[in-house]
This record gives sequence, structure tokens and C-alpha cells, in this order.
Amino acid sequence: MKLFKRLSYIFATSPLISVCLLAAPAGATGSWGSPPSAEAFQANNGYLYTNVTGGSAMNTLQGMAAGTGPAIAALTGGGYEVAFQANNGYLYLFNTKTGKTLNTLQGMAAGTSPAIASYAVAVGSYDVAFQANNGHLYTYNWSTGPAATTLAMTPSSNPSIATLSNNSYAIAYSAAGSNNLSIALAVGVIQTDQGVASGTSPSIARVGTQFEIAYIANGSNQLDLYWPNTGPGGTGITVETGTSPSIAAVPSSIYEVALAVPGSDNLEVLAGAGSNTISTDQGLVPGSSPSITVLSDGEYQVAFQAAGSNHLLLYYPALRTGIDTSQGMASTTNPSIQGN
Repeated sequence: MKLFKRLSYIFATSPLISVCLLAAPAGATGSWGSPPSAEAFQANNGYLYTNVTGGSAMNTLQGMAAGTGPAIAALTGGGYEVAFQANNGYLYLFNTKTGKTLNTLQGMAAGTSPAIASYAVAVGSYDVAFQANNGHLYTYNWSTGPAATTLAMTPSSNPSIATLSNNSYAIAYSAAGSNNLSIALAVGVIQTDQGVASGTSPSIARVGTQFEIAYIANGSNQLDLYWPNTGPGGTGITVETGTSPSIAAVPSSIYEVALAVPGSDNLEVLAGAGSNTISTDQGLVPGSSPSITVLSDGEYQVAFQAAGSNHLLLYYPALRTGIDTSQGMASTTNPSIQGN
């Protein structure tokens, strides 16, 4: 594992490992009308890009595995950490503040994407969850490095991780064989009898002192929610086949879920309990999934790949429209968004 110093000019011994950041040819600038957020995505040239609202997109020069998406988390002490599967199949980490890239030397299952969550306990602290190339759930800690588990995951599925109030983590994943929703905790594993739809992955968020999981139920292809105190609950909301939800907590200890429903203008947001969604009048590329975060003003923002343009778009409810970043994304890949 070798860290490369950030340089002011471009050079690299490999197109995969480089710490120089390039401004994208067409980036959004000026006032966005919302608090800042940061996004990570695979651009249509196959490289990992980051985007900051009100600024410009940056090419990290890090090649990504085809069909995969990155995960981004805001760090204590400033900056963001991005986890992604590089085009050599290994889990890589990129820090936006230092410009350093780390090859963890951990092989990932082909076609899968990692998840990342940060801690408030120490500057720059985080945990990454990913499906290793042996099909098992692995983690990577900012301080102690990789840790293997014997928990087998559904092939081609992705885990989701949230850090909890006790400075531990909860990881939601689809278990191999049963495809049942499972939760890996620092103290053990919760095996539920709730089936996750094939081709989809769950999403987890810390809500208050607990966590909430959004997932697509097998058979019904509807959005369901899992709360550890009360168990599963259905919403009755049918989603587009093969897409996954994204959940984020808001300050009032409730949650927002972004999802794709069948149809053209199909990005919708579920605010808290119930089955009443907010229609955004925004369309996603078929087969792609959104990512949601909560901003410093308590409102949510959704990042998604827009139908028609294949651009990275952001939806902020106060504006009631999609903000086009003019950044082209790799077909059917999913972005990741994080408020600060």
C-alpha cells in the first residue's frame, strides 16, 4: 500500500494510480440555491469524479471497474473519503482533502460497489463495507485495516453501512442462499426472515440512537422498511424492477427514502412513516438508483443519473427542480451524495 503525494501538475506512472485532480471540461459553478454537498460518481470516461455544489467537478484520474459506483462520506476534520472498486478489482480509497489514493489490496466481487460511513470519534475516521471476491462481507477500518467475516452475501449485491451513537457500526446486506435481509453488528448478526428482491441491495441509516433499513421486498417488488425495535413494515409502494432505495435520517429523528418508481418521471421521495411519496417530476436512467443525503439546513438532496442526458443531476426540494451538473455518467451506474 503506497500513498502518493498530491501534485500541482499532472503525472502518473499508471492511469489507475494518480493523485492529481483535473477540473472537468464542463462543471456547474455559481449559486446552487442550497447548502453544499459533495458527490462521487463514475464518469462516462470510466474515471472516478467528485463534484461539489457551487464548485466544479474534478477528475481524480482513478479508473473504476465497469458498472460499479463509489461511496462518499464526510470526515471529521474536513474533506471526504471516497471508496470505490478500481479497474483492477481492488478496493481503493480516495481522500478529497489530501488528494491521496490508497490501494487497500482487498479484492472485491466483480460488479459490486462498496459502502462507507464516518465517525465523529476521531479526525478522518471511517469504516467501509464491501463484498470481497470470495463472496463474503468484509470491512475496512481507517485505523486497523481489513477484517474478514464468514457472512456470505448474495452474488452481485452491495452492503450498506451506518455508524451508530456508540461509535460502532451496523451493516445491512442480502444473505446468500436465502436472499434474506441481514444486519451485521459489532456484537453479532441479526438474521431476519425478510427476503430482498433479486438484483437489489438494502440501504441503512442511523436514525436517533437506532437505525432504519430500506429495501425492496422479493415477490411484491415493493419498498419495505425494517426498524430493530418493531421489525419489518410494508409501504405498499411498488418500485422499478432492479432498482434499490436510498435512506437518510433527518434531524427530527425520522427518515427520507429516495426511490425509483415505474414510469418516466419516476424519482420519488418518501418522507417518514406512511406511503405518501413526493413526486419530483425527475426521471432516472432505467435500471439506475438514486442516492439521498441530508444537508446542513435539515433538507434532503438527491443525486441521480438523469434519463435522456445521462448527466449527474441533483434534486433539492426547495427548488422543485433537478440541478444539472453537466457531468456525464457511465451508463446505468449510481452516484453517491453526502452533505457536510
